[in-house]
Amino acid sequence: MKKKLLFLFAAILLSMACAFAQGGTTGPLTWEITGEYGDFTLTISGNGAMPDYDYSNELAPPWSEYVWGISKIIIGHGVLNIGSSSFRWCESLSSIDISNSVTTIGEEAFFRCENLESITLPSSVTTIGGGAFQLCRSLVSITLSNGLKTIGNNAFVSCNALTSIILPNSVTTIGGGAFSFCEALTSITLPSSITTIGSLAFGFCDILSSIIILNLIPIEPSDEIFTTGPITITVPTSAVLAYQNAIPWQWHNIVGSGILVNPISENIEYGYTKGDALYQINETATVTAISRNGYKFVNWTKDGSSASTDNPFSFTVTEDIELVANFEEGVRIETFATPTIHIYPNPTTGELKIESGELIISKIEIIDFLGRKQIIGIESLLSAESKINISHLPAGVYFVKISTEAGEIVKKVLKE
Repeated sequence: MKKKLLFLFAAILLSMACAFAQGGTTGPLTWEITGEYGDFTLTISGNGAMPDYDYSNELAPPWSEYVWGISKIIIGHGVLNIGSSSFRWCESLSSIDISNSVTTIGEEAFFRCENLESITLPSSVTTIGGGAFQLCRSLVSITLSNGLKTIGNNAFVSCNALTSIILPNSVTTIGGGAFSFCEALTSITLPSSITTIGSLAFGFCDILSSIIILNLIPIEPSDEIFTTGPITITVPTSAVLAYQNAIPWQWHNIVGSGILVNPISENIEYGYTKGDALYQINETATVTAISRNGYKFVNWTKDGSSASTDNPFSFTVTEDIELVANFEEGVRIETFATPTIHIYPNPTTGELKIESGELIISKIEIIDFLGRKQIIGIESLLSAESKINISHLPAGVYFVKISTEAGEIVKKVLKE
């Protein structure tokens, strides 16, 4: 009997050390856990929205029994959101890979992921839900997405390792208590896009001593947003008097420093900008416009008039200036995880071969760099390998748009 128990115990230890796989479905998506005991990778894949979960009402995610051993999470292309409480208490989590199809991070999605040190959000993310990263005590670095609009209540409360935050100039709302009890936070930069700051958004950040505000017009919160002070708040020189007369800024040390360069997007859904900052007179500023998939940059305008078509755009700073980046529809590029589509040879002098594997091609279009269609409507290409001839086209860069039952994909090719 003793030998049998020893054998059984050894078998259990061996199985724990071996590779492991488990999975299933959640809403329209699939999930899979792979790896070894204590070092699991959780992959969410498919197309559609992840459900919201709620431990208090016994609506735990299907991988909840493995949360203690998940060290890496991969959110695949096609997943539209991260559901509420999805990865709550994943205390071993150290790596997250979020695809650029995700637009929303739900409430308490990463609550108490205490081993997580850094995270980068793709530019597709527009909303961070309440308490999304609450009690992520090791989080030292977070790259917030350009395109992010809303940071929910208590989103980063008690992230004790965060020392500084730069918010992109697309954020409009910072919820109440969003960065409260961030005990290591010393500085923060607030962009001109912010219109709402909730109560105690930076409350109990005891060593917060420096704030830069990139806005000529003071925001007027309905309640106090700090519990410490006075804090040194740096604003554009031309806006010092306005801040000295505005609540709650007037209770702090207002310092004017330089000239505001504020690039904004005509439409944040089309593209976003970089380069908002305070500059000294006659200093060179550089602003950049980044178009989203399916759009392209057109020009910069100032007070409704064209300022430049350069991108990036560099100029000498002489006054506070707001530049609007304008975009228009362009070529949309999609990617498939599996199976992949191959086009070759690339570069080509004429013939292109297209291998689509199991995907059935219904149409192929050739689009030049200006968006003009050169070949339209090659229908019912049922074979796994198709051929098209572009020898009659001038040399240059073209986009091959391929339509299949799984969607559309665009590949760039060079015609020599």
